[in-house]
Amino acid sequence: MNGTRLDELRSFRHVFRNMYRKRLDAAKLMALQEGLPETLKRFRKNMEAFVALLRAAV
Repeated sequence: MNGTRLDELRSFRHVFRNMYRKRLDAAKLMALQEGLPETLKRFRKNMEAFVALLRAAV
């Protein structure tokens, strides 16, 4: 999984949760939204591989 994509989402979440008078950047929000399906696909694939590794270790 591309850690950078996940870091971008985490960064956005941090700003969103901690903003008081800041305005959201609509262009950045749209870019994050567009990349989300691929990021979720990669996340699921990596989680399935991790679970398989854990099962093999037991």
